[in-house]
Amino acid sequence: MDDPATKPPTTFHGWSRLPDELKVEILAHNLDQTNGIDSIAHSRLFAEHLTSIIGTRNREFTALALETYYKRNVFKVTIQMGLPDYRAYIQHPPTACGHLIRTMEVLTYTYYSYTMFTSALLAERSAMRYILSPESPLGRDGALSTFDLLPHDGNATSTLWQASFVHLQSLALRFEYPMHKEITIYKRPGGCAHCGVTTGKVEQGLTAVQKMHIALQAAKTTVVFNSPCHCFTPLAHVLARMATKLIK
Repeated sequence: MDDPATKPPTTFHGWSRLPDELKVEILAHNLDQTNGIDSIAHSRLFAEHLTSIIGTRNREFTALALETYYKRNVFKVTIQMGLPDYRAYIQHPPTACGHLIRTMEVLTYTYYSYTMFTSALLAERSAMRYILSPESPLGRDGALSTFDLLPHDGNATSTLWQASFVHLQSLALRFEYPMHKEITIYKRPGGCAHCGVTTGKVEQGLTAVQKMHIALQAAKTTVVFNSPCHCFTPLAHVLARMATKLIK
């Protein structure tokens, strides 16, 4: 007869006895998403997988599940500007757990290339109003006056969503612009064939951006403009530097 003392237990004695590494792998089986998580996917995943865990009222289990979900996935922010109703909207992850997120992609869609420069830099139809905020008044210098740059609802409100995402390790800023054909209207001597902006205006826009601030920062940041216009290339470099954390 087998010794009862040597028999394996007939019941599982609890989640708490598992090592943390195994707990995370078990949770990740349902919580890891290879395609990233936007606001729609978040609502579905939270309802299907996290609500029941939170309902157990087990603090350790809930905390580990939330950390696994937020730290291991890529979260997507969408900023839509312009068409079809000439208004803007932004969809971002819940700010209450923003400190847990490590990887983020910000996808912006702007239908007007001229909004990147001069007086329209932070105008109503520019995605930059949700990305950048002036560190100090820029002063009235013609096209780059503070009045022209600030959106009507106040830029502090527009960029406030960034404040909770303070522990990012990887950040991708992707700006989608329409593929403009070569323009003839509004084209000035020496102006870009795609956006019509002159070299001087591009430099003026870059100067304005360098006087601004982006609270959304990560240890590693990439910036991509999906546009045939080369005027965006120096702006991408400037934004990448501004959104990369300084290593102390």
